[in-house]
Amino acid sequence: MLSAVFILLMGGLLLENGRAHDAEKPDIIVGPSSGVVNIGDTVNITCIAAIKYPGSTFLLHKIGNPEAIRQQKAPDGYYVAIFSLTRIQHNDEGRYTCQYLPADGFPFNSSWSSTISITVKVPKPTLTFDPDSGKALEGGVIIVKCEVHIDAPITVYLFSGRKMIYNVTSESTPTVSFTIAHVTSKNEGMYRCLYDILSPKRTRSEHSDPKRLYVLAGIKAPLSILHPSSADVIKGGNLSMTCTAATKHPCFFYENTHDPYTNFQLAQGKSNVTVFITNVGFCDEGNYSCQCLVEVNGLMVYSARSNPMLLTVIDYSEVTFEASTTGTHCNLALAISLGCVVFTVLILICAALGVCLSKRKTAKIQPSSASETFDSMNPSDSPEQQQQQKLGQKPDWTDSCMEFPEGI
Repeated sequence: MLSAVFILLMGGLLLENGRAHDAEKPDIIVGPSSGVVNIGDTVNITCIAAIKYPGSTFLLHKIGNPEAIRQQKAPDGYYVAIFSLTRIQHNDEGRYTCQYLPADGFPFNSSWSSTISITVKVPKPTLTFDPDSGKALEGGVIIVKCEVHIDAPITVYLFSGRKMIYNVTSESTPTVSFTIAHVTSKNEGMYRCLYDILSPKRTRSEHSDPKRLYVLAGIKAPLSILHPSSADVIKGGNLSMTCTAATKHPCFFYENTHDPYTNFQLAQGKSNVTVFITNVGFCDEGNYSCQCLVEVNGLMVYSARSNPMLLTVIDYSEVTFEASTTGTHCNLALAISLGCVVFTVLILICAALGVCLSKRKTAKIQPSSASETFDSMNPSDSPEQQQQQKLGQKPDWTDSCMEFPEGI
């Protein structure tokens, strides 16, 4: 019984002692002061202890988390800790508080500070035109660019007026370009863009500030011509291209994609100057085009898109194999032809020999004179029969005296 009373008295004494040494709650400050930041920004949260507790260890808590998310010791003689949250993301949004553990060995933390809030916004994209004048010729080209100020998987949407005209998903490209070729008056109007962040949760940005596209009516865009019109290049070789236009301003070379609104710019050069693509590979196969900047009424605008140039990449080993195969086929054909000629000559020689032998045999058995021919006839034949045999005619037995036996 006494032991129980002793424990209760000691517990009350410790509790009272803890209250006496309970540290004052800290102050908490967030910067920026609004607590509203864009994804990717940095937020500084400052926790300030009572002046009589320098060198304390500070703990930063996010409401809803059972454990402290950061811990930091103040330098000796100081009673302030600054927690920097860099590259803020959506999951950093929420309310925060802090507390500290005095450095003088008190086995307890201070009270919780008041709370501050952090709100994470998606930054608004920026829309620009290329050329930046936002003016285009009829039949020319204009490029609309939507720049996104974060590094995350996104889907970008382009609007003309209230109508969405295009969308594309990009993994990490900060600027998405939309190429409008063969511009007409229908393309004139206000353009805006926005985007969706795809992870960790889908979030939509605000619209960009709108910008107007102007089409210079009645002025046709001059044509650019790409040389050559097609090219066959061995893998690992070089490709040379020339964009010709009535201008002294730069020309731009593009690899056309399957998407008519997007193109990959691969080179830039002056008009009528040849550019090179080195070490061509199979991934370079496809169609290429160019366009040039031209000056019209003091404005820089794009010419019309050039004719497409088809690039075909050839594997050198296949070329060598085909050449050797062709050579083998040619050698085989030549051997067969020579064999046929020799065989034909032999047949002709054999035929000629056969004719000669046949003539020699005929000459041996032919009668040497007319008397030998006459002697070969039957002397008992009558003169008329002998005459018929000379003429090669059969005798007329009906006129002969020979009588057939009766009954035949």
